[in-house]
Amino acid sequence: MSTNQVKFPLIREELLKMYEKDQYVRIHGDFNQPSTSLGMAKVDLKHQKRLVKILDIIKTPSVKNIGLDGAEVVWIIAQHAGFNLSLMKQVQDLMEKCTSKDVKNGYYRGIAYLTDRINVMEGNNQVYGTQFWASPNGVPEPYPIVDFENIDERRSKFGLEPFNEYKKYVVEASELTKRPVYHIVY
Repeated sequence: MSTNQVKFPLIREELLKMYEKDQYVRIHGDFNQPSTSLGMAKVDLKHQKRLVKILDIIKTPSVKNIGLDGAEVVWIIAQHAGFNLSLMKQVQDLMEKCTSKDVKNGYYRGIAYLTDRINVMEGNNQVYGTQFWASPNGVPEPYPIVDFENIDERRSKFGLEPFNEYKKYVVEASELTKRPVYHIVY
């Protein structure tokens, strides 16, 4: 979808620039240095504040309003909101609303990630198995998952790969980047 086909093209462009900044520190940062985590937090907090204002303007992160890529950036900012549960829940609710009649009208798969992130932050089991922690042996392990036997069925509803494939990816990404897993999923 081109910029001219969305209701808020300038906001979409702003969101895409925010994405570049969000990912730059996560890809190029040296996570053995505290400055990387501090820089990441600074970017995340700035983006959270701006996202609140953006949501006041666009109302929902729909494809019609900001394109699929813009909707994905809204999800990423919420996903990286640390302990800002109110923003995570607000975005989750808005994502559910704009995809309730048509899953293609928003970043649908992000709902599963936000659901798990919120559950983990609130001390509850995750539903889709998207959240991992760095275990004492250094190998990423999933936070507890409710009804594990049916996880792949739940994941497939959101277009997510089977859990064992995802877990393999998380472990390999952690080994490849030599970063603690919590920096990968944030």
